[in-house]
Amino acid sequence: MTQTETLSLQEQTEEDMAGKSKDDQIRELKAQLKQAHKEAELEKLRAHAYDTMINLAEETFNITIRKKKIWRQTASLLREESPEPALKTLRGLFRYSRQSFYNRMDDNEFAENAIEPLIVEKAEDYRQDNPGLGCAKLYLIIRRMFGSTGCMPGRDAFIEPLRKKGLMVQIKRRRHYKTITTASMTIP
Repeated sequence: MTQTETLSLQEQTEEDMAGKSKDDQIRELKAQLKQAHKEAELEKLRAHAYDTMINLAEETFNITIRKKKIWRQTASLLREESPEPALKTLRGLFRYSRQSFYNRMDDNEFAENAIEPLIVEKAEDYRQDNPGLGCAKLYLIIRRMFGSTGCMPGRDAFIEPLRKKGLMVQIKRRRHYKTITTASMTIP
């Protein structure tokens, strides 16, 4: 909240309080204080949730991550750590619906969502070293690296992120030249 917003809020509160009795003013101020405490607790919980998300991603894949698609796993871990926050509160932290939380309960979802950026990163590295390497060979090379995770996508699912990132090999089309022009074929 900016300083001007705070001043205008104070002026508005003073105007609202002017016509009320002392007891009503105290009750209203206590309600505002309670709401402020509630918002502060929610922000603390949000910060803890983000820290948990980052720690989980860094431990699992040994990479630094700020925001990934692991909000559901983070919410589940927070529920296990402390049962106080309700699912509604945890979903509100990440701004997702209840349906989206329960929609995909696949245990490998975290690994599947996190492995795609790693695959694309490795593909970019190989493309820099070998720009003419085809997708089929690139798939075989990367499959050897990530096959043990159990989350390696199939060939077609592997190619889609490469296509989206522009990592496909461009087909070189030959230009066809005419050896005889129509001007030289005129009859005298």
